[in-house]
Amino acid sequence: GMGGAFIGVADDATSVVWNPAGLATLERLELSAVTRIVMDSYEDSFTDAAGNRYEKSGSLSHFVFNFVSIAFPLKIGEGKLVLAAAYQRQLDFYTSRSQPTEFNSEGGSDTFTPGLGFRLFPVMSIGAAANIWFGNANSEQEIIDASDRIRDQTFSGFNMVFGTLLDFGAMQSPFPLKLGASVKTPFELSEEKTAPGIDDPQTTIYEMPLMLGFGASLRIGENLTLAADYEMRMYGDSKKIPAVGNEEPLSPSEEDLNQIRVGMEYLLVLDWGVFPIRAGFQTVPTVFANYDKVNFKPKDQVSGIGFAFGTGYIAEWFAIDVTYSMQQYERENDANNLVGTFETVNNTVTMSGIIYF
Repeated sequence: GMGGAFIGVADDATSVVWNPAGLATLERLELSAVTRIVMDSYEDSFTDAAGNRYEKSGSLSHFVFNFVSIAFPLKIGEGKLVLAAAYQRQLDFYTSRSQPTEFNSEGGSDTFTPGLGFRLFPVMSIGAAANIWFGNANSEQEIIDASDRIRDQTFSGFNMVFGTLLDFGAMQSPFPLKLGASVKTPFELSEEKTAPGIDDPQTTIYEMPLMLGFGASLRIGENLTLAADYEMRMYGDSKKIPAVGNEEPLSPSEEDLNQIRVGMEYLLVLDWGVFPIRAGFQTVPTVFANYDKVNFKPKDQVSGIGFAFGTGYIAEWFAIDVTYSMQQYERENDANNLVGTFETVNNTVTMSGIIYF
């Protein structure tokens, strides 16, 4: 609900993903789960090489079990250690289109993530997590005057996440500011493909880049929190290395996918519970590129914007949240012999729950 501005907030079990140092802020055992309803739409308008004009649009929606975690604090002398484990759907490959031919895919790439956070000093915490990548996906594409193309994919990989969090509100003379930083190590995501008629699986390697994130949150009074993140994703030099053929950049424009996220949360405190009101904004860099109209070579990166709004209910033993988020971007001339625009809008309703013990 805060547009993803969480590196400098990091105060629940999802910190194992955003900034594992934030795990050290937990005081009780937590169980959490996140589900999503994803609703995507697209609108294309283009002209082919013969001058024929086409317009098409469509939409699709599906349900995703996105995240589940457990975190439990342990006292170690004067310090505190919090252990956590999580499952997350990282890459979702669901799609269903009927134009120009029918194409359906489902599944994705997931991670199992054990992690820990440790409070070194009242002001400083550190944390680490390990992402063990796995998962399966399959697709079927209708081929005119030929048999359908069916493909199964299996994913594997491993990387680490390190984080730190400074909470100046814990000083003897407290100031309500938190600063956070996270590092996601680069790694190779392996995609093994199988299909009917292919004897040996084909393996494609995706060079996933180093990612550095920095965040800050400021609490104003008892109820208002402002937050901002900046994350650098070094996609500019990352490659896709197929089993057959030449390697190609993951980002055709060869630009990094750096992102800005800002958000706010206001807590409406009543006698029988707390109602959070959240809103956020983010830039949406993509791995797509706009293409030159003459030679169809990639030029500048396709970027968009996103908004989020959320609320929920927080009680002593549980919390529930619901968020609506939207991301929109538009591509130009992104296909050979086609000139036009391709607009994509991603609408997501996210629902989550936490149980405190």
